[in-house]
Order: sequence, then C-alpha cells, then structure tokens
Amino acid sequence: MQNYITDTSQTVSESESHTQSPTELVVQYIRNLILSRELRIGDKLPTETELCEQLGVGRGSVREAVKRLEAINLLNVRRGDGTYISDVRQNKAFDSLLYKIVLEDIDFQEIVDYRIQLEIGIMRLAIRNVTGDILDELKNNLLKFSQYITGEEEKSPFVLHDLDIEFHNILGKASKNRLLADVYAVSLSLFSPYMLNNYGKGQVQSSPEATIENHTLLLNALENKDISLATYAVVNSTQLWQKWNDYTRK
Repeated sequence: MQNYITDTSQTVSESESHTQSPTELVVQYIRNLILSRELRIGDKLPTETELCEQLGVGRGSVREAVKRLEAINLLNVRRGDGTYISDVRQNKAFDSLLYKIVLEDIDFQEIVDYRIQLEIGIMRLAIRNVTGDILDELKNNLLKFSQYITGEEEKSPFVLHDLDIEFHNILGKASKNRLLADVYAVSLSLFSPYMLNNYGKGQVQSSPEATIENHTLLLNALENKDISLATYAVVNSTQLWQKWNDYTRK
C-alpha cells in the first residue's frame, strides 16, 4: 500500500493546530498534500483510519473535512472504493475562493479591492500581449452587449450577465497567462452573483450609457496600450458595480 504518512503533516504547525478546529486541521493537511504534490490528480486519499491516527482527530472531523472538499469538487468520493483527488482542470465548479467567501465573513469591500487589483494586473498583461483576434472577440462582444442594452426588447438580467462575464473572460485570455486567466475565471464566479443581482435590480435601465462605457474604456485601453486609461477604466467599472451593489442591499 502506498505510504501517505509523510512530512507534509509538519507543515501544519503546533500553533496552528491549537487555533484550528479538528475539521480545519484535516482540510489543511489534505490541502498541503496536494500543494506539495505528494498527492496528484487521480491519487487515492489516505483512509479515514489513517487520517485519524496521523492527525489525532475523530472520524467525524475527517468526514466533515472530506465533505467540505468534495463540495468544492477537490475530492471525489467513490462509495465502497475510497476518496480520490479530482481533476479540477475538467471541473469548472472548482472554486476555492467562492468556498472561502461562503464559509468566512468576507466584507464586500474586500471583494471590491481584490477585483480592482486583479483586473489592473490582467490589463497590464493584456496591453502587452493582446492579439488582433482577441481584440476582435472583445469588439464583437461589446457590439452585442451595446445592441442588447439599447434595443427595444425587455432586458433579461441573465443575458446581460452572461455577456458581461464573457467580456471579462476574454480579457483574461488576452493576458496570455493561463494561470492568471484561470484565477480570473474563478474570481468571476465570486463577482457573478453581485453582477446578476445588479442587472436584476435595474442597473442597465438606470445607467445604460455608464454600463456600455465601462467595457468601451477597457477596450480602448487595450487598443491604445494605455495603462493609465486601463487603471481608470477598472476603477470606474468597479465603482459602478459597488454603487449598484450598495443600492440593491438597502
């Protein structure tokens, strides 16, 4: 049998173990096994008994930890067989940041600050690396977005949301950095409920020009390779997002 009991347990320090709950201790231990690449995609997790003995916790804590990690699709529990490391590359539901938001009381201002810093970084790389075909994708998306917003038909918040998310995913692709694009894609799922809520509460009906302008400024910044405009566009866009989130929460 493969030996799973490794020095990885030492990465969970004594001081941490005193401040963490038993369940959190198990989550951290499994996470460290994966980050240290001692466990890879498709590998089998240590048994419940092994984890209990190694970490000095009860079966209930191990089961709860596995349940949490299964909920974000990091683990795949096969009844009667064991628990395996999932292939998160094939699973768009993998979203540890969203999991953190759900479990912890993260203030919305923290999300706003995070989005601003992340998108400025995305734009810096996109300005350097964007290609003509990706600029065309952004233009096509912006055209559909603008036509839908200014059209006569009733506006579906779901269509608006999907076009908005698509635009930002293309921005991530424009960075030509797969790791950053993946982080951005996961982050967009954090922002997504707020975006959908804003559209559902009338952002486009009340601020159609501002909504279109945000994407227009981002596209112009890429075309002109203007990082100052990019920074302004990110902050301007995020401020509108925050303004409508604050309004809809009242």
